[in-house]
Amino acid sequence: MPSDNNKTYINCFEPKDNDDSVYPFCESQFDAGIDFYKQTRCKLDMCNLCCASFDYISKTKISKLGLTSCYKGCLEKFNKSDNKNKK
Repeated sequence: MPSDNNKTYINCFEPKDNDDSVYPFCESQFDAGIDFYKQTRCKLDMCNLCCASFDYISKTKISKLGLTSCYKGCLEKFNKSDNKNKK
């Protein structure tokens, strides 16, 4: 039975160790000063991919509500960083 009690999917948008996440890949591919939008989009896409593949990677079932929360967390995190850079 899928559960949200173990909310480790939060690691998709708040990794415990950024060096073990995919985000440094986005940073190395897209210079924030030149391609901030592309870097942010890369991170959002990778975050969404993490959510979508969470069941398989973690061997933990995630409910539809949990998956929705994971996607929402990705969107909120990377929309904030995108909006902050536009100011």
